[in-house]
Amino acid sequence: MISILLAKKIAEFFVYLLIGFALVKCGILKSEDSAVITKLSIYTMTPAIIIKAFQIDATGEINRGLMLAFADAVLIHVICILISSIYGKVANASEVERGSVIYSNGGNLIVPIVAAVLGEEWVIYSAAFISVFNMFIWTQGRSLFVGDEKIPWKKILLNVNIIATMIGLCMFICHIRITGIPLHVLSAFSDMLGPVSMIIVGMVLGSMKASNLFENKRIWGVLLMRLVVCPLCVLLIMWMIPTAWLPENGRQVMLVSFFAAMAPCAATINQFSILYNKDTKYASAINILSTLACIVSMPCMLYLFQIVMMK
Repeated sequence: MISILLAKKIAEFFVYLLIGFALVKCGILKSEDSAVITKLSIYTMTPAIIIKAFQIDATGEINRGLMLAFADAVLIHVICILISSIYGKVANASEVERGSVIYSNGGNLIVPIVAAVLGEEWVIYSAAFISVFNMFIWTQGRSLFVGDEKIPWKKILLNVNIIATMIGLCMFICHIRITGIPLHVLSAFSDMLGPVSMIIVGMVLGSMKASNLFENKRIWGVLLMRLVVCPLCVLLIMWMIPTAWLPENGRQVMLVSFFAAMAPCAATINQFSILYNKDTKYASAINILSTLACIVSMPCMLYLFQIVMMK
């Protein structure tokens, strides 16, 4: 049942992607306009959905679930870093390729999917993944592109998603609830995240030729690692964890984390490629093709999770 709901939601997201593609092809918008919309998404919609996720009553079950979600997020990143390291040595992978294998789009794409497929009460566990993601990508991820430069702790701590998570956690712990007009505004921004994220992908796709997407044959190895190998390895480790170690809602929390593990490549890697001049066109192709390929891969991975973990 969950696999069917996911397939329907991804099909809906694909329609949004086509709308973004059409807007550019028809000359209504330019591909460069996606940068402005991306900033709107990063600085309003994502923080809104994170803060809203913490607008629930703190219970022992939720607290234990949050601890598991943070542990899952760390475990997922460690597993993907190990896989990327092995892949990098075997295939002589570039910084863009290794970063694309490690880091998934577990925020913009997965948060609205979790809300739609499992319910908004489960988004709080996605917020845990986003926090860990930002810590890893601005330390280990950034080091892939710049080497041993000093870690920008100020930039990490002032990241809008980290700030939103801290605000949400404080409100969660102190039992502070948002009501009235502020809650409606928060909900409106939250509901926009999924459609807008896919429209942005469609806009970028609208400016590229099909030949640009497929000109580097190494892209298939990167997609295989990110969409198949990494999720399967994460699923294997999750399966090995004894049920007795998990809280009552443990399997469901692990499912939320697994959504992030099987997500397409992170858009942040594309942004790093622009910032540090590392094959931007190839990074964009990886991001777009992985997003398109997840239309097939994610329902398949979710089906495997249900067979292995939910029986």
